[in-house]
Amino acid sequence: MGSGISKKQTQTPAARTKKKGKKDGYLLKSVQEHEGAINAICISHDGNTIVTVSEDMTGRLWDTRTEECVGLLQGHKGYITSVCVSERYIFTSSADKTVRKWNLESGASIKIFVGHHSTVNRVICSGDLAFSSSYDKTVKCWHADTGECLRTFRGHRLSVMPLQLVSDSNRGAAFGADLENNDDILISGSVDGTAKSWGMNSNECLVTYKGHSSAVTCLAVDGKGKTLFTGSADTTIRSWDLLTGAPIKTLQGHQGTIIQLQVVNKLMYSCSADHSAKCWVVEFGDCTRTYKGHKHTIINLQFSDSLIFTCSGDKTLKVYESKSGTCKRTFSASGPVSCFVATKGRIYSGCQDGSLIILDATKLREDEDDIYHNVQENGIKKIYTPMIQEKKQISVEGPEVDGVRAPVDTSLPNPNDYEFDNLYLDMNGIIHPCCHPENKPAPKNEDEMMVAIFEYIDRIFSIVRPRKLLYMAIDGVAPRAKMNQQRSRRFRASKETKEKAEEMARIRSELMEKGALLPPEKEKTEHFDSNCITPGTEFMANLSICLRYYIADRLNNDPGWKNIKVILSDANVPGEGEHKIMDYIRKQRASPHHDPNTKHCLNGADADLIMLGLATHELHFTIIREEFKPNQKRPCEMCGQIGNDFLPHLPSLEIREGAIDRLVGIYKRVLPRCGGYLAKHGIVDLSRVQMILQELGYVEDEIFKKRQENEVQYRKRLKANKEREKRQKMRDAPLWTPSGQFSPHAITKTPSAIVSPRQEAYAMRKQAMSYSGSSTEAANKSAAANLRAMLVTPSPDANTSSSSTPNSNPASNKRKHEDEDEEPKDDIRLWEAGWKGRYYKNKFQLSEDDEGYDDFRKKVAHAYVEGLCWVLLYYYQGCPSWKWFYPYHYAPFASDFRDLASLPNSFEKGTQPFKPLEQLMGVFPAASGNFLPPTWRELMSHPESPIIDFYPLDFEIDLNGKKYAWQGVALLPFVDEKRLLGALSHVYPDLTELETKRNNRGKDRLFLRQGNPVFDFFVGLYEGGGIRESVEIVANLSGGMSGKVEPDDVPILPHNVLFTDPVYDDDHIFKADVLPEAVPPARVLKPEGYDRNAPYRPVTGMNPNRTSFAQIDGAGRRMLNFHGGEVFRFSTPRSHAPPFRSHSGPPQNYPRHGHPPHSRSILGTPPSSRDYNDPRRNNHYSQQVPRHNSGSYQGNRPTPWSQRLPSYRGPGPNQPQFSRNHSNNPSRDPRQHQDSRGYSAPARDDRRQSYPLSNYRYRP
Repeated sequence: MGSGISKKQTQTPAARTKKKGKKDGYLLKSVQEHEGAINAICISHDGNTIVTVSEDMTGRLWDTRTEECVGLLQGHKGYITSVCVSERYIFTSSADKTVRKWNLESGASIKIFVGHHSTVNRVICSGDLAFSSSYDKTVKCWHADTGECLRTFRGHRLSVMPLQLVSDSNRGAAFGADLENNDDILISGSVDGTAKSWGMNSNECLVTYKGHSSAVTCLAVDGKGKTLFTGSADTTIRSWDLLTGAPIKTLQGHQGTIIQLQVVNKLMYSCSADHSAKCWVVEFGDCTRTYKGHKHTIINLQFSDSLIFTCSGDKTLKVYESKSGTCKRTFSASGPVSCFVATKGRIYSGCQDGSLIILDATKLREDEDDIYHNVQENGIKKIYTPMIQEKKQISVEGPEVDGVRAPVDTSLPNPNDYEFDNLYLDMNGIIHPCCHPENKPAPKNEDEMMVAIFEYIDRIFSIVRPRKLLYMAIDGVAPRAKMNQQRSRRFRASKETKEKAEEMARIRSELMEKGALLPPEKEKTEHFDSNCITPGTEFMANLSICLRYYIADRLNNDPGWKNIKVILSDANVPGEGEHKIMDYIRKQRASPHHDPNTKHCLNGADADLIMLGLATHELHFTIIREEFKPNQKRPCEMCGQIGNDFLPHLPSLEIREGAIDRLVGIYKRVLPRCGGYLAKHGIVDLSRVQMILQELGYVEDEIFKKRQENEVQYRKRLKANKEREKRQKMRDAPLWTPSGQFSPHAITKTPSAIVSPRQEAYAMRKQAMSYSGSSTEAANKSAAANLRAMLVTPSPDANTSSSSTPNSNPASNKRKHEDEDEEPKDDIRLWEAGWKGRYYKNKFQLSEDDEGYDDFRKKVAHAYVEGLCWVLLYYYQGCPSWKWFYPYHYAPFASDFRDLASLPNSFEKGTQPFKPLEQLMGVFPAASGNFLPPTWRELMSHPESPIIDFYPLDFEIDLNGKKYAWQGVALLPFVDEKRLLGALSHVYPDLTELETKRNNRGKDRLFLRQGNPVFDFFVGLYEGGGIRESVEIVANLSGGMSGKVEPDDVPILPHNVLFTDPVYDDDHIFKADVLPEAVPPARVLKPEGYDRNAPYRPVTGMNPNRTSFAQIDGAGRRMLNFHGGEVFRFSTPRSHAPPFRSHSGPPQNYPRHGHPPHSRSILGTPPSSRDYNDPRRNNHYSQQVPRHNSGSYQGNRPTPWSQRLPSYRGPGPNQPQFSRNHSNNPSRDPRQHQDSRGYSAPARDDRRQSYPLSNYRYRP
């Protein structure tokens, strides 16, 4: 039975200890006891003993106190695959088809479990039971004391790998060997792509979890024992209902085989062959962190004390901070690390060279300072430059050392070779992503929210690195036209939340009445309510204060902020964030002190930014979103007619139907007759707009009919797809089931004895012969009914005949309901005659017979035109009126616009926006009243409130021809400003001092630090008790900035001030022209007159003259079909163009199968693609190769077979074939090809015949 040795006689080598601070300085001891790779490692329950098992067919015991080998497990006749430890015993599995039980203290072999017929892959133990999986496709349950095989679970089609035991959650521990009363569940995963659950009281499979397309490699169960997670070689993780087997979610993100899963509370950690580990939220399936840094498969993962430990085949172990994802420490090993265990400040790792390495895992929190110091010693620039060259685009991340992000010195030159003057941040494009991020859990409270916002700003600042100004604009109170859209969105969200809660309660109630076992309702945990991101709330006030302290900190401590000015426009300053930014730019460029060559960079997520940037006519204007796209051009004129935040779209214009292209086409046709552009400086010429709308009105009827035709075709395709899917499902159903006495019976019903079996068999044969393909559906229905009979016991009074009709079956009714057309009812029918009358009747409750019908249509059209004028002025001149809004829910038809030239194009002057709390009353539903003072809140819900009609609890959503509710129109009453302000006048005295401050209209704040040229001027504002009126800033000292400043009543930094933009007359027109002294930027796009004698290279970064081009190594060149350094391009001479080959084909830079290497020194060979300055490059192609694609693409591309191969694709005399049997292939012709230029090129072999056709890939 083998022997156990209590003490190892040989002495372990002396431990190698090195000074800490180097990469391998944490090595405490490396012991070489095993003679083969260590396959698994395990630690005892008391933490005093480590067990390692190896390829050398032995296991060893290690004392964690002395770190010495104290026992040898010897007896297996094959390599040991796994090990597990109970309180007193060790269990090992081996390739010798056995499982062994050992004494934990002495290492003596106690029992041998024999029964498997192939290698045993896994062994786990619990109480008096042990379980093992094997290549023989079975799982066995053993009595741990007697070694008797109690159960053999069969059902997998291929070898079984991982095992997971789920104990009864009510008892929390495993049972003993009394299997009849054991409610534990065993989960097994197999190479056949399935997992199965097994009960202890039978050999039958309980549930099969089927969905993976490749082997199931690992298993995990959540803490409640209700959800199963399976990892697979198909790179996905799937979650399942443990008891029913129903799939829940598919977690995608890894690019390689999933190696291990570990569930910790509400999070799950995974590691993969794609060299990364990930953190997932169990409930939602979202990936919140990715732990990178390894260069090979991560073989093992362990979570401990908020740290993630990983080991890899790249001979390293890494420790990550679980929340931030930063790498805290990297350990080096003597070979690829196959397993490890971390305990008591030590890491015991087993390597494939047989050594056990003991590492120091203490003081992990102190490593961050050492890494930052390392970055400063090596220099930021030295680390940063290779990253830029490798990325080929604008860098967006700071440098990392051992996975920890180092601080970036933003005072250094911009690594993107382009320096910006001003950076503008639309803060709502930062606040909202930080509120509900896509790649991590949402913040739980305001503290986490603030930190996320600060980190986001730091990241954008490190990318752009402005040198003069940072402008941070938060959305303030919006104009009334925008408030209506905000009101609709918030009321709709409140309605959907309420309906969802009611629906969930109804479903739970119905299920409980039916006796279903339901999970407990989700506990209400602390979460961040995004509704508070509205001017006037306490959160926005706190955000303003936090940002002021953040700015003060950065100005004092960050060298990149030293010489810049910072403007903070918080939520108390009226206006949308992007429009406050544009107002600043517009008013500054109208000042005589403005530098026309200022380089602007605007960060934000709104599509409006493109139009706003173009409207400024600043030549150096860049928009940064997900990636840099400098000087982007987008069509922006006339888009207001397609709909925006202020106006509904015209019924005949839908973006998905090409509305923009249609308008542009009409504009091109009409422009020659217009006599000029539609607008100048944002002021619309309505007579010219009339011509555009008339042209659109002529084709309105055609548009509606075409829309209906497309809709009908779409429904036909949808119905055909459903039918196709239905037929596909029916193929999996049984084609025929036996009938009569051999028909299926319910599980609980005992079948009766067979009478006249020969006669019954004859009847069944006749039934099968009468089966035809045309009756597939009927046969399937009959088969489904028979299968249901097997599962359901009929009631005593049930009719046993089969004469029930399909309509009596609830399942058939359900299918009938699903097949019904769920499209919303359309009462307007725009594609039929009379559509205009039906439209106004349904949308405006006005029929054609009513008095004033034509006048009302004209009134709606004029209001819409007024909105078009307002929108364009808003974009070019600033808000023309804070009070104006479009007073209807729907737009008129294009054919309704008449006599537009006589309409006025002006708005009421001197209007004022709502105050912040007044805006909250205008946009919030009653359900969000918690953000308002108590007495104000009562006005939203009290039955006697004079404005109770502004806050309906329920309202209609008109789908308006759309399919989904979120696309419909919320029919809410418009807020009457006079009634609202009149009701609020009675509750204004109830405001506290803090609420009164939150309700004020504020001013921008300007920050700078000592040393700035204008700093002394600001100091003078505070001397002598401070001035009481705003004064003009000295433009010569402020770098050309114009405006007025005054002391701040609550300064955060000494001498920061309140700032006001320059003031202009009400009739002032801001010119939308390029300033006279502006120097256009260098062209970055390829113009029509591009020099075609030189190869075109795309511009990377912001500098078109950049010379530090990215390059690729030999493997990358082979992947891109480069051949011996030659340029593989469309115009490559035939003798030099390499043949197409697959990834599995032989490399073409070194000999294989007798093929001689190609020398780059061959006469006539083009120079390397990297030798951009070599004069031979252009001469070679200009002399020998004509340009085939002179009109468009001039880069590298493969030559089609038809243009470069001779008629006989045989090898030339200097190019032997790769194929081993080429000498016997008579189809090959050794003749050479003579082209039209007299250039003789040897014909090439077709290497697709040298390798499997499935590997051949044509990569253009």
